[in-house]
Amino acid sequence: FCKFYKSMEAAHREIKLQQLLLAWGPAIKSLDHKDSKTLRLAVEYADTLAKIYLDVSMEASSSDKQETSSFRRSISASTYINPAIHGWAKIQRIDPHSDAAKKAEYLLNRLMEMYRSTNEYFFRPRLHTFNGVLDAFGKSASKDAAEKARELLQKMISEKDCVSPDRISFNCVLNAYAARGNAMKATALFQEMKEQTSRGLQPDAYSYNMLMKAWQRSRSPKAPDATAQLVEDYKQEYKRQGKNNLFLRPNVSIYSIAMSLASAEKAHSLLDDMFNWNQREMLPQAYHYGMVMNSYAREDQPDKAEEIFMRMLQVNRDGESGVQPEFRNFCILLKAWCKQGTAEATQRAEAILKEMEVIFLKSGISTGERMNTYGYNSVMNAHVQNRNEKSAAQVQELFDRMLRLGKEHNNPEMLPDKVSYTTLMKAWIKEQSPGYAERVEGLLMEMTELFEKDGNVAVKPDVVSYGCAIDAWSRSGEPNAIERAETLLRRMERLSEKGDYSLRPNPFCFNSIINAHSKAGNAEKAESILKWMEDSYNNGNRLAKADSITYTSCIDAWARNESSAKNAVLQSQLLFVKLVEKYKQGDAECKPTPATFSGLMMVLARHHSPEVARIAKENLQVMQALDVRLNVIAYNSLLKACSCTTTGKSEALVLAITSFNTMKREGVGVDSITYNTLLHVVNKLVEGDDARQRSLEDVFSKAQDDNMVNDEIISTMEHFGLPTSMRHLIRRDDYKERDSSNRLQ
Repeated sequence: FCKFYKSMEAAHREIKLQQLLLAWGPAIKSLDHKDSKTLRLAVEYADTLAKIYLDVSMEASSSDKQETSSFRRSISASTYINPAIHGWAKIQRIDPHSDAAKKAEYLLNRLMEMYRSTNEYFFRPRLHTFNGVLDAFGKSASKDAAEKARELLQKMISEKDCVSPDRISFNCVLNAYAARGNAMKATALFQEMKEQTSRGLQPDAYSYNMLMKAWQRSRSPKAPDATAQLVEDYKQEYKRQGKNNLFLRPNVSIYSIAMSLASAEKAHSLLDDMFNWNQREMLPQAYHYGMVMNSYAREDQPDKAEEIFMRMLQVNRDGESGVQPEFRNFCILLKAWCKQGTAEATQRAEAILKEMEVIFLKSGISTGERMNTYGYNSVMNAHVQNRNEKSAAQVQELFDRMLRLGKEHNNPEMLPDKVSYTTLMKAWIKEQSPGYAERVEGLLMEMTELFEKDGNVAVKPDVVSYGCAIDAWSRSGEPNAIERAETLLRRMERLSEKGDYSLRPNPFCFNSIINAHSKAGNAEKAESILKWMEDSYNNGNRLAKADSITYTSCIDAWARNESSAKNAVLQSQLLFVKLVEKYKQGDAECKPTPATFSGLMMVLARHHSPEVARIAKENLQVMQALDVRLNVIAYNSLLKACSCTTTGKSEALVLAITSFNTMKREGVGVDSITYNTLLHVVNKLVEGDDARQRSLEDVFSKAQDDNMVNDEIISTMEHFGLPTSMRHLIRRDDYKERDSSNRLQ
């Protein structure tokens, strides 16, 4: 074509390009995202031809041939440019981050320049051309796309050489605002449309949908009320003119958006309101019921969610086929009950799961949906989360049942996956029955064998699976348990080095082993795991980053270590300094916690450091400088450390009393342990028998005022020599019930 086209005169070139561009439009229109490569190629060709055509048209226009001008009077230049512009809009929808909108805008600007320079009506861009560019901007992910669309719309409104916008023009800009969640600007534009109703620009169903989506994506606290009001406005507008306006048809999607944002009670009200339209196309579908159920599930009202579910069942029995309960509706109801964390709620969830088995497995009803692992995993997890239940047997029974039914019904989607296996692992870890660590590692090995045998990625062990097995051995206290945990950790590293990056050890894996060493008082070994963790991080495993839990566990290990006081205190302080430095350098996960401070104080108390007061005071000042609010356990540990000092008694006493007053002033919440420890501080650090006795009486009176006296405090006072004047106040029976309550707390 190019060879033959070069030999033509300008007018003939223009006509041939017009014919080719007109043929190209239907080709682009027939392509969609499934043929994205072909579509892009076609649009690029159309774009190139359009640019050539604009150049040739200017040349032909300057020659002023009669043949060309008569042809132009029949068809506008926009007609030939539109395939490329609307093609770029298609590309922009498929790839929001592309620059397709800018390329469409370039063609429009070229056409506008030609129109202004020639004042020839043939070159004046038509409405369809402007809307194509607006559509492209509406689908663009560019930061300034919405504003560019708004600027172009404003030009159409205000500039005389542009065509006036229509409803589609406004809707394209609304779409741009909706994509960015800019609800305020979308609302302003929507109001502008309503003000121009006389020009046929009143909002239609699509306009309402776009404004609703803008509020939905805005995450504004006003969104629920705003969308509910839009639903009401749409309903009133439809009653006023909808039957005579094809653009205001019944619109269930506005209810869907409003329900997704509303509270459960409001969503329920919107569901009821859908029946008030008295039109079949506005009757709620299964997903509308699901939205209301989900709202009640979020608000921990499973009984209300079940009410909606039963209502849906009744509507279905009454012959409304569009509301046949779907698998996801059962799953929402299941989730609502599983969240409660009680034995009764878990039993109800199990009953629902059995109903699902009847409907989707055993009844023979063809629902088009199949059972999968979601329901079983949810109920298994509910058993694990129930703190008052030893759940391993129930979880194992559910695990075995899903395995058996999956095989019986030839349904691989029901067979246990990695979530099922790890949930079962957690159940055995929680119960800690004899041999549980061996059982948990056995489950891990079973997952590995299944994956290696069948290549089933659904059961491929990941960092969570290995983490459970490591945690099981770390908690078990069995002989060689820590070595077994470390072996698993080394296996993870070896596999990740071979390319399985899903098995890169994370802090939980390392911290579990450090915590095991900490409980055993193996401080040097705990620090060796910390060194291993740091080396792993420096070698490229960015998941293995030591955090405050890591350092706190190492400090706790020194509190339980049998080494010399000087060495334990020194090593724990070095760990604290390192932790603080990492936090100051910007590592937010290394911010010291109250548990860190408690560990430091227990090191001082356990090893009777001669410099307790000075070191404790310095640590306290660091915590205050970092804006770490200490809890009652941390302050009690500080008091304990002060009571164990051997030198600097006056300084330790001042620190203890000051800390106690700070607890009272800041509302930390003193407990019986606070008072009992303070009694020990006073007895050891106050000089002089009379002064000591008065101080003990004063602390005891404060404990009485705070309703904190229990058997331990009474025993402490008796051990220190309760004065005769106070013995009539002590009756053990009065404190027995309170002591039991405090211990439970």
